[in-house]
Amino acid sequence: MLEPIRHSLDFQRIILASTSPRRSEILRHLGLHFEILPSLFEENLDPKKFASPADYAVETAYHKVLDVAERVAQDINRADVIIGADTVVTLDGKLYGKPADSEEAKKYLEE
Repeated sequence: MLEPIRHSLDFQRIILASTSPRRSEILRHLGLHFEILPSLFEENLDPKKFASPADYAVETAYHKVLDVAERVAQDINRADVIIGADTVVTLDGKLYGKPADSEEAKKYLEE
């Protein structure tokens, strides 16, 4: 899928706005050279305000990218591509956000 533009990506400053080992692994598998600069966006959007879990995930990822873009805007070597992503879990129509701590994670699993 990236093959038609793969060569041009070698000359781009790509930033991954995440410390997710899996996301890094995917980008490395694609042969991309990238930096990791995790977003500081506080994931506090209200899932109920979105039409679907996908819309919620896209909006969260968008805010992660905005955060990183604002932080690197003054860099002499500005980012050409910033990759932001979000993962959501749903079960029986209920969206489970990122647990605040291990207790909340345990509660999710017990529901």
